[in-house]
Order: sequence, then C-alpha cells, then structure tokens
Amino acid sequence: MKVFKTGTFVETYKVILPLLIIFAISTILLIYSINGLKDAFEKLESARVSLNIKSCIQKGIKLVFESSIESITPNVNSEIELIQLRVFSESGDYIGTWTMDSSIAKNFTFSISSVNINDKLRNRKVSVNGFAKVKLDIGKYGLRINLPIQTEVIVSGER
Repeated sequence: MKVFKTGTFVETYKVILPLLIIFAISTILLIYSINGLKDAFEKLESARVSLNIKSCIQKGIKLVFESSIESITPNVNSEIELIQLRVFSESGDYIGTWTMDSSIAKNFTFSISSVNINDKLRNRKVSVNGFAKVKLDIGKYGLRINLPIQTEVIVSGER
C-alpha cells in the first residue's frame, strides 16, 4: 500500500522547496542584521561626553562658566546637537538651567543668572549636570543619543 501518490509527492515538493529556500535566505539575512547591530552597540557602549569647566566666576547675581566639551566616540564620527545643563549649589539648591541647541563649538562660555546667587557661593563648589544630544554616524540614517554630563567646579570672585 502506497502512502503518497507520485503526483501528490511532487506537488508537495514544489511547495515545500521554495518555502525552505525563503526560510534559509531570511535566516541568513537575520543573522547578518543581528551581527551589524551587535557591532553598533559595542561602539555605543564606550560613547561619552566630557565637559571640562576651566573657570567659574561670580559677577553679582550671575555665574559665568568658561568650558570645553568633547564627545568621545571611538571609531564613530559624531556631532553634538544640543546641550542642557543644570547648576546646583554645594548644598543641593537649584541655581539655574542653560540650554544651547545651535552650532556648538568645542570651547564655549555660558552664564546663569539667578536671584539665589549670592556671596555665599564664592569659594564653594557648584555641581553642573545634564546631558548632551549626540548624533552618531552609525548605519544608514545615523543615531541620536542623549549622553549624561556631570562635573563640579569652585566659584571664584569677580575678575
């Protein structure tokens, strides 16, 4: 007794073979895509932003910061698109926020004015934290990622 007729087996073979080929091709493409993502995430793992505040000068109710910023992304071209910084006193009191979303130079000066700035801040630490939005040239369209920033500086008097 035959389980399959010859015609049925050939028709089943004609249907299953293209499906197996499509499955094999899609599996190969999936593995290729996953390896590409793995490489991209390994590059992103070491990405960071370094903010170096050279000086902080108090001028009345204004703090003026001279600083430099650098995005450290090994083997990936990057560009800083936006910076948002928050400044806190040594005791944790909020002083102010500064944002820049245009062309960002490596060396820049920013200032924060607030009525909470008084002589008590002179010769004390202030904490600057926030984030930088960095555009990375990864893949076809690139990737934008927010990287944290945190540093401290001692406030000096007016020059």
